[in-house]
Parts: sequence; C-alpha cells; structure tokens
Amino acid sequence: MSKEHAGKIGSPYWKQIGKPDPNYTGRINNRLGWIVAVYVIGVCGFAILAWSESETIGSLGFADNEQKHGVEPSSRLSLPDIDCKLIPWVEVNAPLANALKLVSGTIGATPDNTTREICVKGLTDWSKVTDTVIVTSRVGQSRHLYPYLEEHKPDCMHIVGGVKTSIIPGGGKVSKQPYDYADAASWRKIADECKYIASVTQTNVVVLENEGALWRFHCGEATIDFDKLYDSLEPLRESGLTVWFYLPDILNDTKNMPNREASTTRLVRTLKRSLPDSYFFAMAVSHRSWRDKPDRRRRLTILKKMAKGDIYPMMYVKTKGFYLTPSGSRKYCYTSRMAIEELGKLDFRAAIIYPGFGEWIPIGQQMAILQPRNVPPPTKTP
Repeated sequence: MSKEHAGKIGSPYWKQIGKPDPNYTGRINNRLGWIVAVYVIGVCGFAILAWSESETIGSLGFADNEQKHGVEPSSRLSLPDIDCKLIPWVEVNAPLANALKLVSGTIGATPDNTTREICVKGLTDWSKVTDTVIVTSRVGQSRHLYPYLEEHKPDCMHIVGGVKTSIIPGGGKVSKQPYDYADAASWRKIADECKYIASVTQTNVVVLENEGALWRFHCGEATIDFDKLYDSLEPLRESGLTVWFYLPDILNDTKNMPNREASTTRLVRTLKRSLPDSYFFAMAVSHRSWRDKPDRRRRLTILKKMAKGDIYPMMYVKTKGFYLTPSGSRKYCYTSRMAIEELGKLDFRAAIIYPGFGEWIPIGQQMAILQPRNVPPPTKTP
C-alpha cells in the first residue's frame, strides 16, 4: 500500500516572514520613525502569534482552509487533486442476503439484488474517485464475498478487507455472556479469517471493526485483561498483516466511569505495542462540530500520541448531511460537498469515508462528480 503524505499545513508561510533589523529602531530620530517602528513590531508580533496558532492547529491534523489554500472552500471543488487520500468503507455483513430486506431503502437496489451486488455497483463510481476501498464483513462470511468482489470489481480497485471482532465472548450490545475481549480462541479465528481475506485480495492490510466488541468496555460494564490481550494477539502479530482498527478511541472520564480515559488509553497502547504497524480510525474529526469541541481535540492529541501518529480520520457522509440514530434523533455529519472541502484541509495520509450501506451508491456517484481522479480508471477486460 502506498503511504503518500499530505504536506504540513500553515507553518511554512509564517516562517518565511522576515524579522526587523535589530539596529533599525536605534536609527529612528523622529516621531514618524517611532510610529513606523511600533507598526513593524506589531506586524511581526501578529505574525508570530498567527504562526504559533497555525502550528498548534496543524499539529492536530486540521488547519484553516485559507492558511493552506488561500481560497474559499467552494473553490477547492474544481481542483483535480486532494492532498489526503480518500478511502471509502462499506460493510457487507451478509453477502448473500437480499439488500432491500436487510437494509430497507437501500438506494440503487433492485428487488433481487444481494448486498454483495450492491457493493459492486457502487465500486463502479468509487473507482472514478480512488483506487482503494474498504469492504468488511463478519467472520465466516468472507468466502461468500471476497472471491466475488475480486471477480467483478473494476481492475483499478484495491480491496482492503476485514471483519467484525464481535465474535469475542460477550461481544455486542445485548450479549449476556461473560465478557472477554482478550479471548485467545476468538483472536485465532479472527487472524485466520484475516489471512484468508488477504490471500484473496492480495492486499496486506485488513480492517478490524470493534464497535460491538468494545461496547461493554467503553460503557464501563466490563474490563479487559491487557496482558492476556497482548498474548492473544500473537497470531495476528505473526501473520505480518497491517491492521487498521475502527475503535478503540480515547474516551473522557465520567462520574460513573472515573478511570475511563486511563483504561481506553491503555487499550490503544496495548494494541499498538502488540501490532506496531497498526493504524487507528479517529472519530474525533468525524464532523466539524465534533472536532471543534476542546475535549475531542484533546482526545485526538492523546490518540495520535498513543498511536504514534498512525491514525486516519473517519468521516460519516450522507446525502442529506445527517443520519438517524436508533432512537430516531438526527446526528449531523458531512454531505459529499462538505467532505471534499474538509479533505482539502486534513493533514493526514488518508481519510476514511463512511456513507453506510444504504447510501453506498449515491455517495459514490456524488464523489465521482465532485472529486474525479486525474486518470480515468481502465475498463475491465473480457
């Protein structure tokens, strides 16, 4: 996998600003000269302050659009290139299931389409945007998915596969089993599935989706034996695969969970120590309204430190700019246009775009219009 880097944001401009001659003020002999001196010192002071702020923002992975590009965000849409690689992600957890029965209202699906067919339909448009896509499933479903994708995908596309880790004892939001995220037998199954996926996709990267598996841990209902977890990850460690983790995240302490930040930080540290080449998806920059909250900025700083900077921001993208939670309330996220604007400001190697299964096709179509690749993807040969 290529690891192109985005350029650092903001600081080079400010560092080029010259400083006044230290002897200059001594040669000013009239009031006008003093006014000029004060003006020069003020300008330089402002420049230093602005430089400091741009360094702080840039170090967190985001910066003001005008600092980097000098244009309004809408102007970025006409540019052919982005500094941050765009990688869309779709979950196909039941590859042979009827798409409309599994996810009601799936856009672009016919009554007979399976979920894996919808995935391939979307790849046609996404291949006009990027050469890399994430498609994950469940343990035990890989043989129904990845050979099919490799046969039907556009030639230019690289598939990064992966699985949910919720097969661990007590995984999921409603499980009544005793919880054990460090269960060795489960991690052997996960490692075997990942090795099979990599052998089919010929991509030495896999994604582990941990939302269900870590639910009880993040909610403070259960703990993790970190030493046992390190040992249980040995099959993945020996596989030579690079692992991209969706969750864990660094979470704040609460009244009922006073040690949550310390425990989630230790989990990130354990995973990174176990799998040094791993990366983490950072939800702290998932939406600009979330990103600007001081606690999320601080958590992102901690996550970058614990993960040694190996993180990718993850952005929810929907056609209407929001999605509905299980309770029916709206959760605001990005539209395709907003996501493209934000990508122009991110100081990361790549960003993960997550439209959800139901909007996999329309978001791909929108992105193909807003952010097409420089070189048209080759057509599949017979």
